[in-house]
Amino acid sequence: MNNLSKTQFFDLAKRNEIVVDANIIDNTVAITAEDATFIFRIVVAGILSGIVGWLRLRRGSPAGYRTHAMIAVAAAAYTSIGVDKFPTETGRFVQGVITGIGFIGAGVIWQTTEQIKGLTTAAGMWVVAAIGVMVGLGEYFMGASLTVIVMVIQSLPDSKPRLR
Repeated sequence: MNNLSKTQFFDLAKRNEIVVDANIIDNTVAITAEDATFIFRIVVAGILSGIVGWLRLRRGSPAGYRTHAMIAVAAAAYTSIGVDKFPTETGRFVQGVITGIGFIGAGVIWQTTEQIKGLTTAAGMWVVAAIGVMVGLGEYFMGASLTVIVMVIQSLPDSKPRLR
């Protein structure tokens, strides 16, 4: 192939003697509007959920902004793929996100003889997944509104559940 000119190469390709994508030869990468929308959605989800995680980190939670941001980015990515590539199956993508986060959340909750730990962390993971789903659906205002509501909730005084 290195000995062929571009014209000779495309002539061979037209005769089905060489099958290749022409974009590989030109070394160009075109970002479509769909790609830009996908990137925008996951960035917005990461920023909004990163705020929630940062607030949790300030309170001493083991799950901080990186954990929360990764959960929301993944939720937004799966939901966005569902919306863009499988529009009739988007609900299944959302259902998969909810189920997966439920398992992760259950894994961070643990009980001692005197208290239950990890409930707020699990709830935070659940809510950032919801933020990611909303943003992945293109509902940016809803995702931002939920983020503000969570910020208000996190500013409330802390309560420690106790077992009797």
